[in-house]
Amino acid sequence: MNFQNVKVPKVPGGGPAFALIKAGVIGAIGLYAATNSLYNVDGGHRAIMFNRIVGIKDKVFSSPPHWEN
Repeated sequence: MNFQNVKVPKVPGGGPAFALIKAGVIGAIGLYAATNSLYNVDGGHRAIMFNRIVGIKDKVFSSPPHWEN
């Protein structure tokens, strides 16, 4: 097959407004992921990791800076 003479339809780019909306959506998704990825363990306590997909994980973290079992 020869694809050199095929006409490709023009898709509207949307301009600067579309780029701004796209950047805002990507930024919001990144911010949501970052805030849900961080956790704080007070000194002398341990943290049980919970995953929304698989539930409670087997590993238990101790307080920082050791991060050992």
